[in-house]
Amino acid sequence: MRVPTPWSSSTAHAGSASGAFSGAPRSIATTRPDLPEGCPEQFDWKLMKEAWRYDTERVPVIEAERLQYGPDVPVVRLRRDRDIQGFLESVSVHGE
Repeated sequence: MRVPTPWSSSTAHAGSASGAFSGAPRSIATTRPDLPEGCPEQFDWKLMKEAWRYDTERVPVIEAERLQYGPDVPVVRLRRDRDIQGFLESVSVHGE
């Protein structure tokens, strides 16, 4: 199960620790354009630990609760960009 996470990036898979780590080395002690002036990037080890362990610790709990409370609710698993694009194309917006 993949869910949007704060560490998602356009170049990495949503929820992947590799996505979180990929930008960290080049942005530590620098100022990103989206941060306030004079506010350098900060590395959060607690967040990295949670991201790294998400698939092994959180996903099984979420899946068990999904099966317990909503076993008949359809689930769409979007693993790749093309899965997301196909899903978006299949969903009508405002009756279109």
